[in-house]
Amino acid sequence: MNPLAIALLLAGQALADSKSLRLYWTDKDLGLIQASDLDGGNRETILSELSDPRGIVVDINQGKIFWAVHEANGAIWWANCDGTDAEVFIGSLNEPADLELDVENSMIYWVSEGSGQIRRANLNASREVATVLNGLIRPYYLALDDGFVYWSYFNSGVIERASSEGGANRSVVISGQQRVRDIEVFDGVIYWSDRNSSELRSREVDGGGGGTVLFSGGILDRPHGLVLDPVSGTMYWTDTETELIGACSMDGSGLTTSLVSTGLNGPWAIDLVRPVSLNESYDAWLKDQFSRDDLADPGKELTVWGGNADPDGDGAMNVLEYAQGTDPNSPVVEPATMSVVSGEKVQIVFRIRSGDPELSFTLEATDDLSSGSWNRDLFEEVGERAPDPENGSYQLITMEADPALLPKVFARLRVSR
Repeated sequence: MNPLAIALLLAGQALADSKSLRLYWTDKDLGLIQASDLDGGNRETILSELSDPRGIVVDINQGKIFWAVHEANGAIWWANCDGTDAEVFIGSLNEPADLELDVENSMIYWVSEGSGQIRRANLNASREVATVLNGLIRPYYLALDDGFVYWSYFNSGVIERASSEGGANRSVVISGQQRVRDIEVFDGVIYWSDRNSSELRSREVDGGGGGTVLFSGGILDRPHGLVLDPVSGTMYWTDTETELIGACSMDGSGLTTSLVSTGLNGPWAIDLVRPVSLNESYDAWLKDQFSRDDLADPGKELTVWGGNADPDGDGAMNVLEYAQGTDPNSPVVEPATMSVVSGEKVQIVFRIRSGDPELSFTLEATDDLSSGSWNRDLFEEVGERAPDPENGSYQLITMEADPALLPKVFARLRVSR
């Protein structure tokens, strides 16, 4: 049996162009999940004949829609983004109302109005469920931000928050409203809709008072679902009384606009999906891994934050660390990112981020590291790509070669973007 050595090499970096955005929403009364472009065009029904669908989130990394069935013996369902292969993800829930994804940690959070709980589950194969908070009185909508979970109530003007890990440090963030519905938090600012006052409001999370009225009245009557697009500075919302999907600016300037106003009855929750402008995803990864001062220093591009930099000196450049989900600031090798199986055929199984269509890879082989000649055709991909059971944001790829073709084999993975 021929020895096999694994070498990792980064070839270069290419940035992805931004893609168009899509809005997804539930209509609880018509039992629909629909989607459209941001102007309401290209509207389509994804799923129909659903039983009281409420909260919705779209995981573009897995190509999945999750929604809550708001019944006494309810469930969280999931399906492909085109509505196929729908099935129960987590069952036996008491009136689950709203959902949020924690993509970074591969978890889904939900509120169960009937049981007064906020819970979460892993998105991997285990689907392990943990309770964040108990004893709440009809929690209704929720949001996640910076290690906190925020929630509102069915019949209250209060927004609370607590640690998303175990519910510690619980506190009231907003009070004195009428009937708060959906919540969004971005860059230290909390946004919310108020059903009874027909308002959209915002305030600094750590500020005081009831915040600023961004928009009130007009086509706003009973605003419910809310989602932000910070890139364009736009808010999108659902209204169960005027029966529409609306849009307005996040800063309160300009006017409210009706995007979809026909064929709706009870539009409830809404999510905005950027079918992965992975230029933005990569930029977000850089901000998570490196300090603001480092990123602002062009002199550190080659050594710290650039795609070809290797700040931890482990031989894996930053774009490879991004592609495989490893830490660019730690030289600790994560064996789960690559494994070798030897037999009649040699198989190399490696992990690649699944949500970035701009990532490309090549597995090359040579029998002589000094010759500089690498073969791109020795290994070929076999089998189906499978979600990584530890983190659904990545996929496992299997490449296979006949060891008889070379007396010894060295392989290297080249990743570019």
